[in-house]
Amino acid sequence: MSGSGPGFVGKVRAINESGRLYLLVGGITAILSWVVMPLLGLIAGFCGIELYRKKGLPLSGIVIGGIGIAAVLTWFVILAIY
Repeated sequence: MSGSGPGFVGKVRAINESGRLYLLVGGITAILSWVVMPLLGLIAGFCGIELYRKKGLPLSGIVIGGIGIAAVLTWFVILAIY
């Protein structure tokens, strides 16, 4: 099996090198942070920072990180009011 090409870990590493993994995970968690669980916005914020600083995708990083962090901050404000 080892001679048949890159396995799952190799494929994930290849996707991560281009920044698509952070883009995918960040996008999914940013949307889910508004729909399901606001704390997922912290993951989206982390992915946004990684995209902005390390992967050379500043606009995507700002949008994904901003959406995720906005969900977390909105949740904190709602908890503080009620």
